[in-house]
Amino acid sequence: MNYLLYGLESPRLFFREMKSYDYDTWLEYFSDPKTAEHWFFERKIPELACEDWYLSQFARSNRDQGGMNAILEKGSGKLIGHCGLLIQQVDGIQELEIGYGLLPEF
Repeated sequence: MNYLLYGLESPRLFFREMKSYDYDTWLEYFSDPKTAEHWFFERKIPELACEDWYLSQFARSNRDQGGMNAILEKGSGKLIGHCGLLIQQVDGIQELEIGYGLLPEF
C-alpha cells in the first residue's frame, strides 16, 4: 500500500516528496532549542541530527514503511514542515502512526 501523500493538497498547502535540498531549511527545526525539547531520539549536534533524520526518512520510504512528505505553502512555495503516515512496530503489532513537524515560525 502507498502511504505517501505526494500530490495531495489543501486550499493553502501541498505535499511533495522530501528532497535533499530541503535540508538547509529543515536544519532550523533541529537548531531550535524549543523543538529539540520534543526529540524522541538521541540528541546530537543539529547538523548530524538533521542528516540522520533525512537518511532515516529516505530509508523508510524505500522499505515501503510510509514516510514523511514535505509540506509547502502554496502561495510562497516555502517549506513549512513535514508530515506523513509511518508504519511502526509496537509490541510486535504493525501500527499506522501520523508523524509531523513544523518549522518554529509556523
